[in-house]
Amino acid sequence: MRKISNIGVVLVTYNRLEKLKKTLDYYEKQTVLPKYIIVVNNASTDNTKNFLEKWKKEDCNINKIVINSLENLGGSGGFYIGQKEALKLDAEWVMVADDDAYPHLDYLEKAMNIIDIIDENEVSVICGKVLELGQLCQRFKLNTVFNLNLLTMMSPIDYKKQIFSIDAFGYVGPIMNIKKLEKVGLINKDFFIWADDLEHSIRLKKVGEIICCSSLIIEHDVDRSNYKLSWKDYYGVRNRLYLVKTLLPNRYPWVLLITLLKTFLGVIIKGKSLIEVRLRLTAIKDAWNNKLGKHKIYKPGWKPDKK
Repeated sequence: MRKISNIGVVLVTYNRLEKLKKTLDYYEKQTVLPKYIIVVNNASTDNTKNFLEKWKKEDCNINKIVINSLENLGGSGGFYIGQKEALKLDAEWVMVADDDAYPHLDYLEKAMNIIDIIDENEVSVICGKVLELGQLCQRFKLNTVFNLNLLTMMSPIDYKKQIFSIDAFGYVGPIMNIKKLEKVGLINKDFFIWADDLEHSIRLKKVGEIICCSSLIIEHDVDRSNYKLSWKDYYGVRNRLYLVKTLLPNRYPWVLLITLLKTFLGVIIKGKSLIEVRLRLTAIKDAWNNKLGKHKIYKPGWKPDKK
């Protein structure tokens, strides 16, 4: 029997069954197994629920927990449910990821090796190297310049180090210290999607280091090309402004001003549509009024051609 790690896993899935199957296979084949896997099914409308019912009955020396949400709570809501369940269990660290992130088979083993040599009281999160389409997706430092870009990329040179410090991470394989998670609280479920990981990063950074370990590798199966306006952009604008307002208040007036200028100048310079302007202004207004949650208009299914 393979060794069981002291790391649990929380995965959130929505209508990507084939990717979910591939992801679960990666975890079940880890050289050191996770202590448990919590899968939050975010009200998928495909065959995900039936598959998970069969999957959790298959014995692979991992504690399997399936939570089927009655509605799509977004990534934020799904991870909130998963993290809340994780706090009830006995692993001291919890890894979080979407259903399209594939950790190399030694990911948890190498993470355990890192945990053995660090001071757990000083570290909030351990992150790995993220590859997207085979390319390095660099981790982040907070930008010291007051502009719309809150983050700046780490240098590829940093990845030649075994361990280095960062300020922020995406929810692509970070391994969180349960004690630190309890201290700062769970992900903000009311973000619905986007910028929730950045907001959580800033809170976790306040109680411990966030370290990146270049030997931990996870592949993110995502294609960011061919951008088109979508309902998700509302949450990107709103949540970004809200987190600056609440966690980086000295930057808020500047970021708000730049966001407004970008919204109106986009019409003149880039020919952005009134539909996009309306979306962005709604997001700005809601952030100003601290109005979070799933918007009644900008939600899964909304398309730019809808008035």
